[in-house]
Amino acid sequence: MQLSDVIIRDIAPADNAAIARIIRTSLEEFGANHPGTVYYDKETDHLYELFQSTPGSWYFITTNNEQLLGGAGIFPTKGLPEGTCELVKMYLHADARGLGLGQRLLAYLFCKSQRTRLYAHVPRNHARAYKGHTHV
Repeated sequence: MQLSDVIIRDIAPADNAAIARIIRTSLEEFGANHPGTVYYDKETDHLYELFQSTPGSWYFITTNNEQLLGGAGIFPTKGLPEGTCELVKMYLHADARGLGLGQRLLAYLFCKSQRTRLYAHVPRNHARAYKGHTHV
């Protein structure tokens, strides 16, 4: 797969099941499929509806040859400073990791958000997924 063939687009209703599968599979891989995480959150199965109903939020899907590779969102989480949004639900299929797609997706999110700051909470058990990607 070449990054030039990857498309980043808005989430669509038909993407809900595939992105939920990628999210849950990723959490299993990193040992984070515990109660209280998005693994058990009912909204994980309805991301299109969540992001469509929340002003100031976006969720983007990455595809290659119409195969869904992953996604990431921006959400105006309560309690963050003015002008700050939170990076949420960024997950990639195992085959799509390590190719620079995550960096490309983050750059796209920055451009689309038009916010000055982006907050990301990375649990310790996910840190290896972000190795070498501490800034954009």
